[in-house]
Amino acid sequence: MKNLRSGDFHRVLSQKPWMRRLKVEFNQESLSGFYIVIDARTEEEKEADIEAGHLKGDVFLFLHGHGQRPTDLYKFTSRLAMRSSSGIVVVPVCDTPCGSDDRWIGDKGKDVILMEMTRYILYGMGIDVDGYEPIVDMQVVIDSTEMGKALDMPGSYAKAGLTAVGWSHGGALARRLAHSYPASIKSMAQMCPAGYGTWDAKGLLLKFSREALFISRLMFKGYTSDVLGSALGITRGVFGDFARAILPGIKESRPSKMLRPWIDISDAAVLLDDSNMDLKGVENIVVIFGAEDSLINVSKQAGIKDPMNPREEEIKAFWERFYPKELSRGVNLTLRILPGNHLGPATHADIYLDAVLEGTGDTRE
Repeated sequence: MKNLRSGDFHRVLSQKPWMRRLKVEFNQESLSGFYIVIDARTEEEKEADIEAGHLKGDVFLFLHGHGQRPTDLYKFTSRLAMRSSSGIVVVPVCDTPCGSDDRWIGDKGKDVILMEMTRYILYGMGIDVDGYEPIVDMQVVIDSTEMGKALDMPGSYAKAGLTAVGWSHGGALARRLAHSYPASIKSMAQMCPAGYGTWDAKGLLLKFSREALFISRLMFKGYTSDVLGSALGITRGVFGDFARAILPGIKESRPSKMLRPWIDISDAAVLLDDSNMDLKGVENIVVIFGAEDSLINVSKQAGIKDPMNPREEEIKAFWERFYPKELSRGVNLTLRILPGNHLGPATHADIYLDAVLEGTGDTRE
């Protein structure tokens, strides 16, 4: 692994972090959670954060698309850590929740689990999520630690807000989390995001298959590692989730648990707007579509007829349709259509990264 350097900031990432596993207990169910954390801060920055009692910027919470593993898209997440004000990116992934209370299965359960995983990870780094309020009374236990509103933290710690960044299905999760935790998440960025249309699960799966064919052609254009990495991540993620659901499904006489990957696909086909996911706490919203993305088609989902030449009235109509409340209260809104298909954040990482950092106002000075 090559060193990633920022000469002006003296930050260095010498190696890719190992993916770690957590045992998550929620809603009378035991699940697996996986994560990486990328901390690009220098020792001087860490000491300054503790002394100040807060980080210089938000921690970036990166939310992956369907089936991806935390180590996927490292080209993007590592550079995000290097160039962001806080220098920290947390990438949590969990199995699809399918517990006893149906109100907290699928993405609704992920709203809880992904936030609690993030809190657990940051607590281990001496960082407390600012403004956190739980959204459910049910207890969440992570690696035998009961995650209450407050945890005992030895020594000094620093407060930090969060910026939620999501790719594909993760874009929908980013909006869900920003809706659920308005006091903690002040900025949201979505890349090639789900949530801007309604499909049935079969229809979405067919669209995904077609886009996969388009993506595969990139192997002949110098993007072989990006294509294979994404394909491998999805394969491992989907089959891993399914495999880990077989034994609990048999033990609990709940065959539906083995359909967890299908529940995940169905959740990605849900329309999200201010009627069901308004964002009362955000100050910055960034939405990025890939100009050649056939899965999340910018013309159909955003109403932009010519992706590379969006008209002002089309952009205004987009915000009025999906974010009328945020538009009326003066939130900083950024809509970008960038080169690339659904794999754009991998094949054009720097361009997407620039748009995210500029739109959230979180580029390190």
